Amino acid sequence: MKTVLITGATDGIGLETVKMLGKEGHNIIIHGRSKAKLDNIKGALEAQYPASTFAAVQADLSLFDDVKQLAVEVKAKYKHLF
Repeated sequence: MKTVLITGATDGIGLETVKMLGKEGHNIIIHGRSKAKLDNIKGALEAQYPASTFAAVQADLSLFDDVKQLAVEVKAKYKHLF
């Protein structure tokens, strides 16, 4: 089981990547700009892919302070990412 961070995971290619990994039973950290959208998608993913675990991190990657906070948060919770 791998721990994977997917940025832009609330739609498009990011979401499709999460779904592909969800089928494989990984620990998946999903990122998005909207907390509400992240919460909705996280719940749907947990229901659809019960073999995987999902965590959500919110950040606007166009803002350097958000990028730093995202890195600090992920590093504090996870030993390493794949």
